Amino acid sequence: MLHGHPKLSNYSCICFHFRYMGMNITKENCLNVYFFASIYDVNFLKAEAREKICKNYQAVLKSQDFIGLPPERASEILAFSDAK
Repeated sequence: MLHGHPKLSNYSCICFHFRYMGMNITKENCLNVYFFASIYDVNFLKAEAREKICKNYQAVLKSQDFIGLPPERASEILAFSDAK
């Protein structure tokens, strides 16, 4: 029986936090969420952050977070072909 199993509880807690992050992506934090999701391989969160980046592309490119990115990460964002 898995109910109350510590690993299952930890997994549920982690999933809840990722979902919470996904519901709170803004144009101000979307780059950080995108790269966080990339590092931890959270595909749905990465896709939601990417969508927010694309919808706010010009504002994101002018942000201090973007300006401070290493060149390889900035290139990744600049390559988004669906950005508006």
